[in-house]
Amino acid sequence: MPLGTSVSTISLFAVTGCGGLQALLQGDIPAHEPHLARWLDNTRLAHRLVAAQGLAEADHMAAVVRAHVQFQIDNLLTYPLVRARVDAGQLGLHGWIYVMERGELLAYDAGSGDWRELGEALRGGP
Repeated sequence: MPLGTSVSTISLFAVTGCGGLQALLQGDIPAHEPHLARWLDNTRLAHRLVAAQGLAEADHMAAVVRAHVQFQIDNLLTYPLVRARVDAGQLGLHGWIYVMERGELLAYDAGSGDWRELGEALRGGP
């Protein structure tokens, strides 16, 4: 059996108020955290794209968190094994965000590019 064929779902989670993403926004990633720096490298472009939108400060962090999850999904799809299994319907990729301020879980809909409350997404709502 090829490596990874027993995995049927990969879920990527983020949380509003994420300290790592806040460090990226503030530009102060500690030098003694090389793993954090490498992980955040995957989302630097997302941060730049959000910054270019000129959003209000209150909306900026939420947009970065959403973009971070979307970029992580895109990154996973660059792996040939992941792409092939997703295309064959053998692997599901899911992006979720926990909104701490409201106690709400949002799910990413890759087809529409929208974020929806998880319960609504599971019911197939708009």
